[in-house]
Amino acid sequence: MTTDRFDVYGFEQPDVDEVAAAVETLLGIELRRRDSSYRGLYYVAGSGNQDYIVQVNDPQHGGYAQFSQYPVVLMVSAVPGMAAIHERLTAAGAVLLRSTTHAQSPDADPT
Repeated sequence: MTTDRFDVYGFEQPDVDEVAAAVETLLGIELRRRDSSYRGLYYVAGSGNQDYIVQVNDPQHGGYAQFSQYPVVLMVSAVPGMAAIHERLTAAGAVLLRSTTHAQSPDADPT
C-alpha cells in the first residue's frame, strides 16, 4: 500500500511572482506561469501541471479563506521527497497550513 500526501504552504510575501521564484530556487524546479479565469495568475510544475501550484490565496479563485493571512499559497501534491520539501520550505519561512494523506491500495484500478 502506498500513501499520497497533499500539502498546502502559506507565504507572507504578497507577490506571487517573487514566491514562485523563491520556490523554484528552494526546490530546484521550473514553474510555468499561467493565467485562467478560475485561478487567476498562477504557476505550475510537474506531471499534468498538478504537482506544484503557486497562486494568490483568493477564496473566489481556488484559495483558502481560513488562511487569509497568507496572500500566496503553494500546493504540493504526491511528489517524491515530501519530507525534504517540507524541511526546505519551512526553513525558508513558509508555513505548513494543511497536510492530508490517503492510502492507495497496490491493486487499485486507476481507471
